[in-house]
Amino acid sequence: MDLRYPIGPYCPPSTIRRAEREAWIAELEALPGNMRNAVEGLRGDQLEKPYRPGGWTVRQVVHHIADGHLNSYTRFRLALTGQHFIVSRSRGNGFLTGSMFSTGRRNNATTGIR
Repeated sequence: MDLRYPIGPYCPPSTIRRAEREAWIAELEALPGNMRNAVEGLRGDQLEKPYRPGGWTVRQVVHHIADGHLNSYTRFRLALTGQHFIVSRSRGNGFLTGSMFSTGRRNNATTGIR
């Protein structure tokens, strides 16, 4: 197994049916609670543990998911409500190196996905 893809590489479906779309929406709705339950009570050293050798820490993964979902929501909202919205390229994962997510600063890892 390639540890970079613990659930396998992404393979987009050839067609998307209503039932699949509804299941994905339900997954997104459940995500904040599931994420909170997964990390609630973890110690700081556990939040700093990478999920694979050379991989992101638990804290970074949680923040990456929250950041991605917030950016996606904002971009969709702008696309639907803006008069001249231009889709711009994502800035990538540079935020993961910021001091906000570094060891030693204890913060609520699920704040961004409530």
